[in-house]
This record gives sequence, C-alpha cells and structure tokens, in this order.
Amino acid sequence: MQIAGAIFDFDGTIVDSLPIVIEAFRRAITRFTGRSITDNEIVSLFGPDEAGVIQRAVPDRWEESLAVYLKEYERLFTQRNIGAFLGIEESLQLLRSHGIRMAVVTGKGTYSTAFSLRHALLENYFEMVETGSPHGSIKSKLIQKVSDRWALPPSRVFYLGDSPSDVHEARIAGVIPLSAAWADPFNTEKLKAENPEAVFTTPQSFINWISSKLI
Repeated sequence: MQIAGAIFDFDGTIVDSLPIVIEAFRRAITRFTGRSITDNEIVSLFGPDEAGVIQRAVPDRWEESLAVYLKEYERLFTQRNIGAFLGIEESLQLLRSHGIRMAVVTGKGTYSTAFSLRHALLENYFEMVETGSPHGSIKSKLIQKVSDRWALPPSRVFYLGDSPSDVHEARIAGVIPLSAAWADPFNTEKLKAENPEAVFTTPQSFINWISSKLI
C-alpha cells in the first residue's frame, strides 16, 4: 500500500543533535549535583521532555538546571552548526513533492523543538509538530493524534525513529514502524530485534524505501 503520511522523531532521526543533547544535560546536571554523569546514565533518563529529565536528576533545583540546559543546548546547536543528516532534506522534499503529509512527534519540549527546527531550516516541511511531556513518554498518543487529525488509515502512515522504544510506540499507535540507524550504527541490531518494517543505515536507503512506496 502507498504511504500517505510521514511522522518523524527528531533527535538522532532527522537532525544530528543527540551529542549536544547529552552534553547539555551533562553540564546542567553536573553544575547542580557536583557529580559527573555518563552518557548511558543520561540516556537512561530519556522518555519525558527536558523538564522531566532534569526533574529526575536535580529534583531540588530543577528549574535552575533546566534553564542552564536550554542555554547550553542553544549555544552548542549554534556553535556546532547542527543541521539535518545528509540526505534527510532530500527525503523530505521527495515526500512533499508527492503530497505526503508530514509531522514531527518528539519527546523534546516545545521550546527546544521550535528552536531546533527553525535553526536547522526545517520548520516549513511539517504541518504538525507534537512535543513531549515532563511526566513520561506520550509518543504513541501523539502519533495517534496526528494520524486521527489527518483522517488517514494508520496502515498508510509511518513513524520513523532511532530507538527501539520508537518502534514500540509506533506499533501501539497502529502506524508503520520504521527505524533510522544512521546516527548510531551500533544500535542497528537492537533496532532489528524490535522487528520494524525496515531499518535504514543511511538516509539514502530510506529515500529508496520511500520511492518504492510512491509507485
């Protein structure tokens, strides 16, 4: 069946921003706790939006820590000229040229998502942008919300994400689960173990898949 709707995760899927997300969290958490924190410890906190992550790590001074996170995130994003993975904008242009509806569903907060889309010059591609909650992951509900708003059969909508949990969330929402492994090739086997419709190791392989579904 041809696709009619495309929903994307953000960090590590369309934009190469995961390294700065982790670094900004590290700086914000370390400043208020006085201890170093590993990448794995930071990633283990993912699920809620940034406010929720900071609340878990720095419960007593989370508002101050969150302000530091957002400042560091913006600074690193701008300083390192963060943008879309090579080939992603080509895939978005291909989808748009065929009238495929597009949205973002991310665990990020509203402010950081808007900032990132604007500075990566991607905001005009998406008609809907749904962001996370401090209380935990709500991606499946947001994916369902987008699909319902479009009034499209879920079987004609995909969700592309970079984590095993994204496959699970897509499946709950009833849409086609797709996995992007280009940010972290070592994650490929974990993604395959979740049995998504496809796992893409490069944006070009994703473009090829799109083309096969537009015929």
